[in-house]
Amino acid sequence: MSYNIKNRVKDGKKYFYYEYKDSFGKRREISSKSKKKLIEKIDRIEGMRINKVEIPKTTFGFYFKQWLTNVHYVGKKPRTIDCYYYNSKNHIFNSPLADIKMYDLDVQVVQAYYKWLLNKTKSANIVKNIHKMISPCIRYAYATGALERDFSSLLKLPRLTAEERQNPKRKIMPLTVEDHLKLVTYFDKVGGMEEALYRTAIDTGLRQGELFALSWSDIDFILQKISIDKAYSYVMDANNPDEGKRHYVGMTDDPKTYGSIRINRIPEVLVCILKRYKITQAEVLNRIGLIQDEETLVFCTPLGTHLDPQNQRRAFKKLLKEAGINEDYRFHDLRHTFATRLFEENVDVLIISKLLGNRSPQITINTYVHIMPQLKDAAAEITNAMYERLLLEGK
Repeated sequence: MSYNIKNRVKDGKKYFYYEYKDSFGKRREISSKSKKKLIEKIDRIEGMRINKVEIPKTTFGFYFKQWLTNVHYVGKKPRTIDCYYYNSKNHIFNSPLADIKMYDLDVQVVQAYYKWLLNKTKSANIVKNIHKMISPCIRYAYATGALERDFSSLLKLPRLTAEERQNPKRKIMPLTVEDHLKLVTYFDKVGGMEEALYRTAIDTGLRQGELFALSWSDIDFILQKISIDKAYSYVMDANNPDEGKRHYVGMTDDPKTYGSIRINRIPEVLVCILKRYKITQAEVLNRIGLIQDEETLVFCTPLGTHLDPQNQRRAFKKLLKEAGINEDYRFHDLRHTFATRLFEENVDVLIISKLLGNRSPQITINTYVHIMPQLKDAAAEITNAMYERLLLEGK
């Protein structure tokens, strides 16, 4: 499709621009230094003129879904898209806000929706996450002429509770030292892949997706190191429609953040467990005609395929029950246990952050703020011991 693109020179620099009328009949203009990028912007604007339907008369739910698919999803990772879809389906598409006409949408309407959502979910953090999607949608709607005004900056968010500020997600539950030792002892009895998988999780702090993506080429038994540069996860299948039950597909992708790409040293006891398990795995695969090589998944099904995250969550709960340990622990709490033990041994937070693959040490501190009082008490004891030593030396 061809557009009437013009160009002009301003401050000695040439740029391209395109004029059009929005749904309210107001003249608008978009510009870019690159003609190609300008055409992409125009295509998005024209794409939002849904089948020539007058946008102000459509509902916000309909407009939001089109914006989400055509604009917001662009360039996002599948796992991020899945998260957006989940939040939208549960908190926007089936809400009173979805039925509001675009010409009726204003700051009071959205503010009332935030209040309704807070009463429903009892979580200011959920409202905050939904705002992160609605706010850019409002700005885009204004920029493309679907709204007369950008009121996103006027929206007020509810204050987070003290608990949400400390830990906005589910309260983490690192294993107690007693449960930690009990579980490790039980792993020794179980053996096989279960022992190797859960010991690797609790002894390295790797995320579940990072564990499921490991191949034998990622483990250096000589240098006792493990390389983490990918993650496996179940994400929503983009080829299936929104209607009905969601369909998932497994995929291997880059890890959560750039900082998640790392090479960590692993303890010698874990090296021995993995070596023993590698021999066992080769025998199991040989029985069905598969040959183990460096690209074979470290943790896999008896058929050599990726483990199912949901099945492993159920298996972990069963293992906890058999070991006589609190069944409220999650698989991810093995990672939290690894970090907590390091904090308890006064390992520097920067080192812990690097081992965990967090984006910054501040994220690590915010996540494990629950053990900070213990660290403060330990610091006081160290100070007391220091003065006692100085007094003894001075005598």
